[in-house]
Amino acid sequence: MAMILYSGSILALARKALERSKTDHDEAVVCLILSAASVEGFLNEAIELAAAQRGEPTCSIGKIGAELDEEHGKTSSKLRLMHYLFVGKRLDEGSQPYQDFALLVSIRNAIMHLRPDKVHWDPEKEPGREFDLKPHALVERLIKRKVVLPPPKQFAPFLQQCIRHPAVGLWGHNTAVRMRKFIAGMAKPGTGFRIQLSLHIELEKEVGA
Repeated sequence: MAMILYSGSILALARKALERSKTDHDEAVVCLILSAASVEGFLNEAIELAAAQRGEPTCSIGKIGAELDEEHGKTSSKLRLMHYLFVGKRLDEGSQPYQDFALLVSIRNAIMHLRPDKVHWDPEKEPGREFDLKPHALVERLIKRKVVLPPPKQFAPFLQQCIRHPAVGLWGHNTAVRMRKFIAGMAKPGTGFRIQLSLHIELEKEVGA
């Protein structure tokens, strides 16, 4: 049975959105969403390909991954499983590129499952200081990663404002490229499975690298 993989075309759409974000900053949000989707899609494609292979551990990841899909398993669970079966040890979730990918997914989820920003107001404070403008937790993580600069104190550091910037779209796209290579790199070198995965990402490059 042949399989047609589409996640690469989703990454290509993310790159087009990144280019458009130079003149329309709202397109950076589109880039972030599509970049996250391209990684999740590639992981699902890898699991489907694994299920069609013979031998361990490739077949196992396919079967268990299919069960996780039926139970609406999280992407992080699939990644941990795939890493353990192929690499033989637990995924270091504090390392790159996984750490950036986890942040990318968190931002994508914050976009798709929107919540209002909360601003605390204290009328007892002097004018100009009555609002608590503490940055959104995800904005703080982007600042820590030096993806964006800390906002001026007089501006509210809201997530929806922060992510509408080409630099954030660039980071999201390049995170997806690195993560897709990381997923392909889990498979044993020289195997048909590794070759299949590598063929689908060999032309993908980080922008500005």
